[in-house]
Amino acid sequence: MADPNTTEAMAALLARIGVEGIQQQNQVNVENIENVYPLLEISGGVSRYHTHQYILEELKNKFIQAIITEHWNQEKISSYYFEALKKYPDRITEEIYEQFAREPTVIHEAPIEIKRDLYERDQKMFKEMIKTQIDNYFKSQSLIMQQRGTNSDILDQRIIIPEIKYIIDLVNESSILFDEMQDIMSEIYKDNGHSNICSFRLDFFNCMQKAGKISGINIHGTVEAILTNLLKNPTVKWISTVVTLGRKSHEILRINNASIPRVDEKIYSSFYEKLLYWTYEDNERAPETARIMKQEIHVDNEDVPDLNFMFKFGTNDINILKNNDFAIKVLGSYLLDRCQHGDIIAFKTAIEILIRLNFKPLVRLFNIYYDEPVINFLVDRGDLEKLKLVKIWREKAAKPITETPLYQNLVNKSQAIGIYQITNVHL
Repeated sequence: MADPNTTEAMAALLARIGVEGIQQQNQVNVENIENVYPLLEISGGVSRYHTHQYILEELKNKFIQAIITEHWNQEKISSYYFEALKKYPDRITEEIYEQFAREPTVIHEAPIEIKRDLYERDQKMFKEMIKTQIDNYFKSQSLIMQQRGTNSDILDQRIIIPEIKYIIDLVNESSILFDEMQDIMSEIYKDNGHSNICSFRLDFFNCMQKAGKISGINIHGTVEAILTNLLKNPTVKWISTVVTLGRKSHEILRINNASIPRVDEKIYSSFYEKLLYWTYEDNERAPETARIMKQEIHVDNEDVPDLNFMFKFGTNDINILKNNDFAIKVLGSYLLDRCQHGDIIAFKTAIEILIRLNFKPLVRLFNIYYDEPVINFLVDRGDLEKLKLVKIWREKAAKPITETPLYQNLVNKSQAIGIYQITNVHL
């Protein structure tokens, strides 16, 4: 018998305790296992490994037999099963998910990783669950628009609200569930008014961003700026649909349509009208733009069509863009939409408007243009030199803010890309 004070003896004792613990934890009794304990004391290296391997194999077989008996506790096996699937997610086949779907209790018992995949496959069930969470959120919170969580302290408090935390953990980085969340919030808004759901929406988006879940969103295989996605659905997408109704489509703005985003009347009567006209002209000009792009003209000498005078951006429109963050974001969404359609003419027309703006909104906007998906798009189209306009703007307009963190972020992005880099050199 080995000296009980030696390292080998202590290791053998620990091994025995470990095996016994496994048996007790899993309620499995391996007959005559005590007969192998002496082997643990006298064997080492590979022999001990094999001994443990055989014991664990026997435990596994007994465990499987226990599972298939009618007296096995279903709740106990579910926890083991889910933990195994969570560790090996690539083993979860569609057949397994179909089997899960037939078990009404699975969605409540499954870990959140499996719940996420189940909800992606059953968005109706996801919608019902989310509406319940939002109802609970409304009941438990005093929701005031002025307390919508625009600073870090408020967000720190709101991100731990149980309903918000659960939804953020569940959605995580799933573009499918994130898109469904936007549809659900839009549906609730149309059915029940706007104040409460707007407060929830702001909490959700801000807390998702603070949690690091939506610094970008997976769209068409690329990552698009979150700012663009949030605004594209209710604004630019809506504008693109409306323009198909004809040249006078901007008159629809005067219709009392609840589905149109509610913003300042001045934006509707001036800024939106002109942006609608721009979008209509973009569509009308699409064949000519495609011809230009096909010819692979890569210099800054394309003729920019002269807009109808009444639809040019004047002083009032520039002031709206300077003073209304929503308007500048909408214009940014429009520009990204045009980039994604290869419409360099529209981009060049709009960039001249941007040069007339204050520099801080411009820095925020141009940060979007140095994001990877836009750069990749321009590279694919062969239009990367259009970023020269950004460099020119910097040289003309950004001098007063070259030392600010906001500007430095733009500098870092441009230098990471390596083409048309913006520098900190004062002019």
